[in-house]
Amino acid sequence: MEKKFLWGTVGQGASMLNRLTFPVQKDNGTIIRFDTSLGTDNLGDYIIMHYCGKVLDEMFPGHKTINIGSHLMPTDEQEQTVKQIKYKFVCGTNLLTSNIEHHWRWILPDGVRRKMNYRNVILLGAGWGEYQGECSDYSQMIYRTMLNPCVLHSVRDQYTLEKLHNAGFKNVINTGCPTTWALTPEFCKEIPEKKAKEVVTTITDYRRDPDRDNEMLAILSRNYDHVYLWLQGRHDGEYLQTLNAPANLTTIPASLEAYEEVLCKGGVDYVGTRLHAGIHALNHKIRSIILAVDNRATEMGRDVNLLVIQRRAISEELEQKINSDFATEIRINQQNIDRFKAQFRR
Repeated sequence: MEKKFLWGTVGQGASMLNRLTFPVQKDNGTIIRFDTSLGTDNLGDYIIMHYCGKVLDEMFPGHKTINIGSHLMPTDEQEQTVKQIKYKFVCGTNLLTSNIEHHWRWILPDGVRRKMNYRNVILLGAGWGEYQGECSDYSQMIYRTMLNPCVLHSVRDQYTLEKLHNAGFKNVINTGCPTTWALTPEFCKEIPEKKAKEVVTTITDYRRDPDRDNEMLAILSRNYDHVYLWLQGRHDGEYLQTLNAPANLTTIPASLEAYEEVLCKGGVDYVGTRLHAGIHALNHKIRSIILAVDNRATEMGRDVNLLVIQRRAISEELEQKINSDFATEIRINQQNIDRFKAQFRR
């Protein structure tokens, strides 16, 4: 019988892992967050880290936290810290992919041996970057090098769960994204069912579709007294200059504080292409419609019952939905959320 190690089989590099001696990782009152908001040009990463931070603060009260950017090359000191710390979390990102060798959003030191310093990381609401084929052998090897084999990992949607299960990782559960964990039935009852007088929207600079985005803006302009457009991404303002901005549109500066100021004043809906801007609006009890431009909104919408319309269906569905009354009925998987949290309780 072929002998299996932590990753791979004998001859594939597993023998190297078997020969290495690692320092004991200790719970010394410190946790690591691999932080997607450091070095980012997308304010959605700040939203994700805000909610992941709340979850980890609840799970590890009194612990010291070290944030290490997943978009930045780690320093030698950070690499050594990662090697020693027991609890280290990959926070709610599009990090997972079928082809690490061709494209990976997580910037790490070169070489499998140095990636072994990152062993035993724990996924917290992580997801697959896009729809892809089977996981390559190299990707599976790296995941087996890095993912903690002794805990349940949290992923954001069923598609990600199935990708990891098919790659041989069974210690994974679908908790949904931590940005949705507070959207309980009781909370959602306080979200209005009727259309507001104003609306806040978003566009997506890296998923441009001028025809449909112009149609979205035109629909919003004629159905709301005023349209606010939040510049979540670095190049959203540049993209807006190529579109037909209606006369009743005002841009919101590229800061989370400016966005929250509009949400907190009330009297607005959210309708836009930025997924986490929409979820953040829901957390502020704002009626929200999310226009899907990639797999994240589609898969999360299916799993937790976000109100998601495919951008290609704007002509047929958006105006009718805006002018209808609807209840927000998010379905979070509380059982899996509790299972994930419980494993870290002493």
